[in-house]
Amino acid sequence: MTTAAAPSRAPLFVGVGCLGCLGLICIGSVVAFFGWRGLIGMSASSHAVRFLQTIQRRDYAEGYAIALSRYDTDRSRLADFTTCIGATPLGPMTNFTCSDSDVTLDQSRAEVTCTITTPTSPTGTTEMTVVVNDPVEHPYNGFLWFSPDAVVGPAWHGDSCASWSGRDYVEEPPAGRVRP
Repeated sequence: MTTAAAPSRAPLFVGVGCLGCLGLICIGSVVAFFGWRGLIGMSASSHAVRFLQTIQRRDYAEGYAIALSRYDTDRSRLADFTTCIGATPLGPMTNFTCSDSDVTLDQSRAEVTCTITTPTSPTGTTEMTVVVNDPVEHPYNGFLWFSPDAVVGPAWHGDSCASWSGRDYVEEPPAGRVRP
């Protein structure tokens, strides 16, 4: 008497194993992506807070150093930077708070939203966005964007402030912010 051979379960195990591996790869990729975005966000927020702390202390030289790219060694523009910042709500700022950052899709920069307490604002506060470039490796400021209700002086609209204000930037400002 011969018995029929039982069907092999090897293809089933291989198929389940392959699906399991693909699932792990997909889940791992998603976790890594959001983990990386979280790291970028924390680094950008930390940079924005550090920058605003120095400006609140009126330590413009340190604020200028924090705002610069590692490739920018032109320290002769500190006077322009001080004038530019003084023409914004950051000049008389008494306090600030920053929310979690909103990381852009290209992941080479992040936008950190902060609320500035200042006596020049009719409501006492105004919002701003600090754009942080290269947030993880060597963070530096992109542009400082203010909400439409922000009181800014004429110096902020001048040529010497264009590199901070975003006036010469080709893209549109972040949502809820205005170009000088």
